[in-house]
Amino acid sequence: MASVAVDTQPSVVTRVVNLPLVSSTYDLVSSVYISTKDQYPCLKSVCEMAEKGVKTITSVAVTSALPIIQKLEPQIAVANTYACKGLDRIEEKLPILNQPTNQVVASARGAVTGAKDAVTTTVTGAKDSMASTVTAVIDKTKGAVTGSVEKTKSVVSGSINTVLGSRMMHL
Repeated sequence: MASVAVDTQPSVVTRVVNLPLVSSTYDLVSSVYISTKDQYPCLKSVCEMAEKGVKTITSVAVTSALPIIQKLEPQIAVANTYACKGLDRIEEKLPILNQPTNQVVASARGAVTGAKDAVTTTVTGAKDSMASTVTAVIDKTKGAVTGSVEKTKSVVSGSINTVLGSRMMHL
């Protein structure tokens, strides 16, 4: 009988649980859960009853499913291998999975701050550009109006001088 080489790679579940983002998020949520239970005694008793219920159901489910799992072990191993290959691809495309939660949050905050700064800079630049454009237009308008007023004064003054200097006015 030929022996089959058994691949001893870790299960995909173990790999996912050990991803820094997943494990640090679990630790954070667990800490908040424990802290909340400690702060609220009424909630603590409800949570503890729920935990006992889940443990009992899980124990019964595992005991009942164990014979089926043992029979399907070769198929589960193949599925695990494919799942691990898929997880490898996901880890390549999403390097964020290999960062702890606090690092991801800090990066997100940095990105938001950077985006805010970029928007602020753009808006400030647009405001300054608009202000200088409006100021330039106002200055040109003032210049044009002033020039027109001066020309009008000159024409009126010249006309008055012409009229005053005319022969009719001398008479």
